This record gives sequence, C-alpha cells and structure tokens, in this order.
Amino acid sequence: MSKFKNQKYFLIDRKGNWEKDKFSFFLKVILTENESFQELDACCNDLGMYEMNMLFLKEILMNNKNIKKLNLNWNRLDTKSSTMSYLKELIETNNSIININLSFNYLGLSLKNMFHLKEALKNNISIKQLNLSWNQFGRNRDMMIYLKEILLTNISIEELDLSNNNIGLY
Repeated sequence: MSKFKNQKYFLIDRKGNWEKDKFSFFLKVILTENESFQELDACCNDLGMYEMNMLFLKEILMNNKNIKKLNLNWNRLDTKSSTMSYLKELIETNNSIININLSFNYLGLSLKNMFHLKEALKNNISIKQLNLSWNQFGRNRDMMIYLKEILLTNISIEELDLSNNNIGLY
C-alpha cells in the first residue's frame, strides 16, 4: 500500500463487473485505509448496467471522509432504478463529497431518476459543485420542476452545470 501514500487522485478504469474478482477488495482496502485520496474518478464504468457495482461503491463511500471529488460521468446511471437509489443513499449519508460529476448519464430520461436526485440533494449540506450537463433534461418540462426544487431546497450548491441539456427548446 505504500505505493499509494500521499496520492490525492485515484482512477478506476474497469469495464464490467467489479464483484467477480479481487478488484473490489483491493478498492475497498485502498479507499478505507489510505487517507490521502481526495478524488475518485469512476467515469466510464457502466455502473448503471451493473447495479451491484453501484451498491459496492455506495457502501465504500458512505462512511469515507476523505473523498472530496467524485466523478461518475458516462456511467449509464439511467439504466436501472436501483442504481439511482444507491446514489441517493450515498449522497444523503456522505458529508465529505463537495464536488460530484454526474454528466452524460441520461438522467433526464426518467422522472424517477430525477426524483431520487432531488431527494438526495434536499438535505445534503456538503456538495458545492454539481455537474449535470449532457443529461437531456430539456426533453421533459417536468424535469425543470425537479431542478427548481433542488435549487430551492439545497442550501450548499454554489455551482451547477446544466450545459448541453437543451433546456428551453421544448
């Protein structure tokens, strides 16, 4: 483990199912025993396709106090509803993440996904930067209601990226 001492950034570049090999154990050990990691980049891992991976990530990060920046873009979080409920639980319970990137996850295709996100952010006091770009929110007017509720109820968000969502075109 000394190889990772004083590293601040950890990249997960695994396609497919993390549960079927020793990688899941390795990740848990790295993230729980090494206090120097502050950024976790788990982009492009299809977490939405393999819901157990999102459950696993949630369980690791729920009590992690070191990770400040979490990148979950391009993970197809729209695919299974349980994936978004795991993300909801993670956001509700982790108070150390201040920056989360959820771009390119097609969250705007499901009102249920937006409901989970709204509920997760309602009482979260740590997230200051939230990237929701490229999620197709402009395809449904009801998405704007959920986005409005997020902004009205969450007191910590300082930066919100909604670019490239075609908002206002419909």
